Amino acid sequence: MGQRIQSAVFGATGYSGFELVCLLARHSGVKKPLLFQRNGDNAYSDLSEAYPQLSGNGGLPFESFSWQRMKDAGVDFITTCMDTNGVLAIAKEARKQNLNATQYLPNGYDQAFMKANGQFFQGDIVRVPFVPFETTPRPKGLDAYLTAMEKQGTTPDEYTTYGWINAAMLHEGLVAAGPNFTQAKVVAALNKMKNDTAEGMVPGIDWTTQHTNTHPPVGCAALVKVQNKKFVPAFVPKGKVYICFPDKATLSTKPTYR
Repeated sequence: MGQRIQSAVFGATGYSGFELVCLLARHSGVKKPLLFQRNGDNAYSDLSEAYPQLSGNGGLPFESFSWQRMKDAGVDFITTCMDTNGVLAIAKEARKQNLNATQYLPNGYDQAFMKANGQFFQGDIVRVPFVPFETTPRPKGLDAYLTAMEKQGTTPDEYTTYGWINAAMLHEGLVAAGPNFTQAKVVAALNKMKNDTAEGMVPGIDWTTQHTNTHPPVGCAALVKVQNKKFVPAFVPKGKVYICFPDKATLSTKPTYR
């Protein structure tokens, strides 16, 4: 195996940070991550104090943040479970400090933000919970959404995307409930759907279990890379959108694609 990656997690006490630490801590290709708390959250000395289920992992202590500590540790991968103002500040300072580390942004899919600041995120990775606008060929739902936004002169963004997805789900429920629909019939029809994709806008959702199962059997996400201030779909074969892993994945588990 080649040299292991040294990662650093900003905002590790948040839920997204916690989930990512769980993955990093058990990955044989990654050294134990450096952990930093969110601004103003200094209540813990170790992540296991916030999440007792992590006890017994040899300790996951919080570090006193310094750029020199990051450089001394050889950090080459940063995940920032923070808003765009926070990740921009880190990206700017990382370059000023000559820290050559890839940044992973779970909440960075914002075209206007990247157009204005993409020079600080070249080559970084962004997670997208729905089909990226840059996907080709476009799924039916994405094509309809982008066409509608263009027709009314609206810039596509995360908020209108989720509105479109919710409207698509309502339409599916109305059609499935039939002409004499009621609210109860629409809800019942939706709850029978096992692969609701809103015509390709999201990975398939199984509504027969999703209401109570907080860890679906398979988790999927789209990933894009920042290239010249734009988002470019990455890490999936041509014609696919999402990279997927089963909930009980091990280090030898290979991803599937949708």
